[in-house]
Amino acid sequence: MNKWTQKISIVFLINDITALGGTERMCTMISNELVGAGFDVTIISHHESKKAPFFYLNESVKREQLFSATRSKIQHLMLPFAIYRTIQRLKPDLVISCDTQMCLYSSLPLVNQNHIAWEHFNSGISTRFGSRWFGRRLASLLCKKIIVLTGTDKAHWINTLQTNPQKVVVIPNPLPIDRLDSWRESERQNIVLAVGRMTDQKGFDLLIKSWAKIDEQSKKNWTLRIVGPTGSAKPELETLIREYQLEHSVMLVPESTEIIREYQQASMYVLSSRYEGFGLTLIEAMGQGLPVIAFNCPMGPSEIISDKYGKLLAPDDIEQMAESINRFLLDPKLRDEYGKLAYQRSEVYTPKNIISQWESMIHEL
Repeated sequence: MNKWTQKISIVFLINDITALGGTERMCTMISNELVGAGFDVTIISHHESKKAPFFYLNESVKREQLFSATRSKIQHLMLPFAIYRTIQRLKPDLVISCDTQMCLYSSLPLVNQNHIAWEHFNSGISTRFGSRWFGRRLASLLCKKIIVLTGTDKAHWINTLQTNPQKVVVIPNPLPIDRLDSWRESERQNIVLAVGRMTDQKGFDLLIKSWAKIDEQSKKNWTLRIVGPTGSAKPELETLIREYQLEHSVMLVPESTEIIREYQQASMYVLSSRYEGFGLTLIEAMGQGLPVIAFNCPMGPSEIISDKYGKLLAPDDIEQMAESINRFLLDPKLRDEYGKLAYQRSEVYTPKNIISQWESMIHEL
């Protein structure tokens, strides 16, 4: 254990660590890794709606909540004072607001603290004068550092939010599931996989339209499998499947409790999003040795695969998507080649490599 880390205490501020979401998943994972590296870690939630976090949390990570699960306008007004009192009591070396929306409440009370904002979303997407819009601007002015997931997002903070370039640090999300021991290890089936909530953002309508353009002979015995929680776009996706008569080859699957198995059974992965904050499912698929195809949407895919470790396509171009999927369907050697490249690239995102970036950033404060 490093002698430095024994002395450093860290507090994460989050809305609800027991919730099911990407921010909660990353907060628990980084907390676990930091505790394993010898840091003292506490997670403080605005409230906790469940008795235990949805994602595994090391028992050495301490938890507190500022309010009961009942939410009210009064709580929002009192939140800055509650944050201030709690931080004064705990006296941590570092406070990290998980989500720039939290900075709307935490930036002023923690102005004299080592306070970091952790951006989980695409900073180019926000409601003007909304809570996250204001939170980002307060973070830009008052936080010691801003952690972002991509270089593209860093540029947006600097150019649009006028943030001091020295403040903005790029640390990608780590792989939340174990990589295969070997990129050839899994038994593949004739499945083209896409994963994500069924919303307009994920562009599954574009994927279905692309699939419809592929010759029936090429995709014979293949299935397009879209796995994820039901969202607002599901009725539209079902309509498209019926309209193009794809009931025999397209499956909409509810969120899987065995997502690793979904990756390991597939033969390729497609990311059809209109925009992303990072592209976590992309690195998950690559860690399972899957060749990947992605639209070059803002933000994430271009930095993860850069048209070297996967096929990077023009945004929303269904003709190009159909052509690329078709090539992979017909060429097992091409799938093997890109699967190996994807697997090699995923090493960059292992928790061991990502947590070393966190430690370096913390020690530089």
